[in-house]
Amino acid sequence: MKKASRFMPKYEPEKASAPVLAVFLAIAVAIAIYQPWYLTVLAEIFLLVMVWSAIEQPKVERHFSELCKDRYGLSICEFAREFDSKVVDTWVIRAVYEQLQAALPTKQSVPIKASDSLFDTLLLDEDDLDLRFSRGNSTTHWPKS
Repeated sequence: MKKASRFMPKYEPEKASAPVLAVFLAIAVAIAIYQPWYLTVLAEIFLLVMVWSAIEQPKVERHFSELCKDRYGLSICEFAREFDSKVVDTWVIRAVYEQLQAALPTKQSVPIKASDSLFDTLLLDEDDLDLRFSRGNSTTHWPKS
């Protein structure tokens, strides 16, 4: 008999290896030494991104707070019940739920529904996902369930 999904091992992402970090550090040092103007431009871009993030994050937190209020009492159990466990493996259901929780742009634990839009409701960015199809591609046809 197969183990229940609650006994599934926790996903641990791999950390970058030391040689890869050393290469990135060497490139950053070379840029700083040979292109000082480039470093200034990068610092300005970084500062603009930080300011934009500080302005946008309260809006994101407010959105997820409202979702949490609307979905009070919901958990992974309700998410899993929206799938046929004879068709979709319960380990896959749990893995999707946990990875979506980890990918959300908030620290809050937000109850997720199977009907949630990844982009509109959960505010995920296409760059955060490994998609083979473009969101706007009208020729993309998802399998019917």
